[in-house]
Amino acid sequence: MSREHRLYKMLFCAITLGFLSFFISWYLLIKDDIVLASRADKSIEVIQPRATTDNSKIELSISYYQKFVESKEEKYLDTAINILEKVDAKEVPFKDYILGVIYLEKNEKELSLKYSEHFLQQAPEYQETQLTRGIALMRLNRYPEAIKALNDFANVRPEIADTYELLDEIYLKLGQKEKAEQYNSKADKLLGKTEDDSKLHRSE
Repeated sequence: MSREHRLYKMLFCAITLGFLSFFISWYLLIKDDIVLASRADKSIEVIQPRATTDNSKIELSISYYQKFVESKEEKYLDTAINILEKVDAKEVPFKDYILGVIYLEKNEKELSLKYSEHFLQQAPEYQETQLTRGIALMRLNRYPEAIKALNDFANVRPEIADTYELLDEIYLKLGQKEKAEQYNSKADKLLGKTEDDSKLHRSE
């Protein structure tokens, strides 16, 4: 699993738990993919027949997202999108956050950015959304904006080393090696790497 995928998989779970408390069962998102797959299959079986309200459609879309994580079959993302298209974003703004994550999975960067930014406009307190936005901006080579977004995310989740590794990568692309090294050092410290480990990683 790629670093970016690990990051927004984790974030998808974190915001789900914080935004809609009845999704507590989806804590299994941070467990291994075998557990995750069995929960996705069971959840789809249980939720599908009663997916008539906006909230139940949100639950069902998350189940299909989980199914994608287990299978890597993009058809499950498309199914989730089709379900979310029937949800009223005014009633459930979280719809836009989920779409931002799903479109990032599909590498549809502009759409991911569009939905992430729309969600932030509706729920600016959820600065965790800056991760999805930052990765989309990074993929679009909009590096100054990506740097700001990822730093905004790091301000609310400073314990996540992968964020600093993404910033390290951006600054290397910009040719700012000293700045890149600062973020690399932050990441290494969080990961418990020694200076020798870091030098070896840099040389690979």
